[in-house]
Order: sequence, then structure tokens, then C-alpha cells
Amino acid sequence: MFSFRKISLGFALLLGLTNPASAKPGDIFIDPLDATLIRREIPGGQAEIIFRAQDLPTESSLHPVHFGPQKFTFLAVNPEGTILAFSAQAGDHEWSGLYYLANKDIRQLNLRFESKSLAPYWSKDSRYLVVEEEESTGRRFLEIFDLEKDDHCVLDGRAAKNKFLNFLQPWWSEQGERIFFKAEINNRYRKSLGLKSLNLSETIGEANPRCQKLALKPLSKFLAEQPRETIPQETKVTLSPSGEN
Repeated sequence: MFSFRKISLGFALLLGLTNPASAKPGDIFIDPLDATLIRREIPGGQAEIIFRAQDLPTESSLHPVHFGPQKFTFLAVNPEGTILAFSAQAGDHEWSGLYYLANKDIRQLNLRFESKSLAPYWSKDSRYLVVEEEESTGRRFLEIFDLEKDDHCVLDGRAAKNKFLNFLQPWWSEQGERIFFKAEINNRYRKSLGLKSLNLSETIGEANPRCQKLALKPLSKFLAEQPRETIPQETKVTLSPSGEN
């Protein structure tokens, strides 16, 4: 049976590196000892600095917000190895952006107020990027960016008419025309409103990159309908009932 897990900065750095010490030449990662640095492994067991948090903008391009001290929290390199998608803590705010290695341009994608920007995930053709995000209530949702059209949309439980659903741990289909993700009950949010905890059977959601054609299916039905769908290795672990969040 396929299963899923969360990827933490400390274990995977969103690059499939379980240990930066085992990085191969060309691998790019957040420095585990200094989160203000992004490094690239070079031959000889060295790691050169390719991007510094001090080079990030000090003000948001989306809102009149001045950033405090910044550090990188999550990182994903596009399949061609030319663009870094990252999330950063910036004082009281968090945001996600892109860093283009060729011309060193920086592009801000979002800005979070009292919530978190978490892991970014690239589509296979590098056109789409989905960022996992979390509100102060613990509610998890996905923001999908169409980099070709400079557009974005939000995929969350309210689209399924259930504000207590978390959408998380996404992955893309091979052609990038669909996004898949885990759906679970946010019992932390329910408890904050005085509601009892619930369990949701192992459930997979899918939608298109415009956050449309949303469908939720039991894991068993999903696997029966998509037996050949590739699930990334880093998301395969034992699924357990939602339980406490």
C-alpha cells in the first residue's frame, strides 16, 4: 500500500537529501547549520554558497511590509536545475519566492500574515509550483502558481465545502495536468470551536492546476483508478488515521 509522510527541513531539505553530508556534486540545499545560506555541493566534499538571505528584498513587492531578519525554511529546485523555489521567515512574516540562478533575479510569489509558507513542489515541466501553507488555526492548504501566465489560485477544504479539511503533501502527475494531495480532518481547528474530533479514512484529493475539478477519493479507490500513477518516493510511509492534529 502506498503511504505518505511530511517532509521536514531537518531531514530532507525538500531536495531528497536525507543528509547533506551525503550530497552529490550539484546538489543544492539549505545549510543545516546556518539557514541564511543556500549551498551547492561541488567535487571534493565542499559546498559553495550560491544564495544568501541577506540578498533577499527587505520589503515585500506585494504589500507595504518591511521584513525583519530572514532565513530560509524550505527549498526545492526545478527539474532543469535553473530555478530555486524557497520559503523564508522574515521577522513577523513568511513568504515564498523564486531565485533564478542564471540572472540572479528574485521573484516574490506570496506573503503570509500570521500563517506559514511551507514546502514548494514543482511540476515536471517547471510551469507550475504548488506551495503548502498553514494558517494560525493549523489549517493546511495549497497555493498553486502558474509561472507561465503569472497567475495563482488557492486549493483548500472550503472548495470541498468542508472548512475543517486540511489539504497537504501534494505531488504532480507526470504531465502536470493534475495535482494530487492528502486530505485530512483538522481536529485542532475543530477543538478551538468546541467541536469534537473526527477521523477521516485515508483520502486522496485531486484537482487541475486552476484549482478546479476537485475530487476526494478513498485511498483504495484512488489506487484502483490510478494504478500507474507515480507517487514520489519521499511521500511513501505508513498512513495512519488523522486522529489528533
